[in-house]
Amino acid sequence: MNEGFLARELFFVLAVAIVAISFFFSARKTRIVLSKLNTYLPGALSKFPFDPSYKGAYQGLNFTITLTQRGRNSPPSLRISLMKKSSFRLTLYRESNLSELGKKIGVVREVKIHDELFDKEFLILSNKPDRAISFFSNSEMKSAARELLGLGFRSLIINEQGLQIQKVNYNVNTDIEPHRVISAIQKLNILARGCN
Repeated sequence: MNEGFLARELFFVLAVAIVAISFFFSARKTRIVLSKLNTYLPGALSKFPFDPSYKGAYQGLNFTITLTQRGRNSPPSLRISLMKKSSFRLTLYRESNLSELGKKIGVVREVKIHDELFDKEFLILSNKPDRAISFFSNSEMKSAARELLGLGFRSLIINEQGLQIQKVNYNVNTDIEPHRVISAIQKLNILARGCN
């Protein structure tokens, strides 16, 4: 046998083993963090060891909390989803230099809800602008959305699959704290009432 070929095979097997072990321990650590939610929220960790998610129900709506690990080109993220179908799509972001640029060059078609402060603070995109305006005409919806993005979530997405918020570069010690997660789910639940 060729010794060079055998050395490359051995190196490849060791590299794969190291990556798999690293991924396993990282997923295990994430599952331990998510398991803290068991005491506070009705739900359970995913049965699969490599799936760092927690699934449950809150006031009759299913939710999923997912932690993704840092990838080569992506930061770690926390995603909370509430399964409530909507007849319209809506995405809400905080205004930024990038959104301003998109509006100036005509790539972004912003929905204005005729609330000067809210329109200045947030970028709203929707496939049904009238529904988005109606949705945010309710002060409870505006307040819940503002509070969610105030917690550091970078976007609120509402579509036919449900409601979703996402936070990149989450802090394990604060963002996964049970009361904070419950607060986010409660705010999503308020927003879900406006999705028909």
